[in-house]
Amino acid sequence: YLPKGHPPAHDIEFDIDALRKQWKNRPELTEPAYGPDLQVQRKVHRH
Repeated sequence: YLPKGHPPAHDIEFDIDALRKQWKNRPELTEPAYGPDLQVQRKVHRH
């Protein structure tokens, strides 16, 4: 949160060349990657 009138904060900078180098030899993703298919027990608050 920034107060009204405060200039935008710059908190991240991407190194595009490093990212390209890192991903150069990885296979192309042709479909979305999802995490493990786990059934999560959700706790419901009831009175």
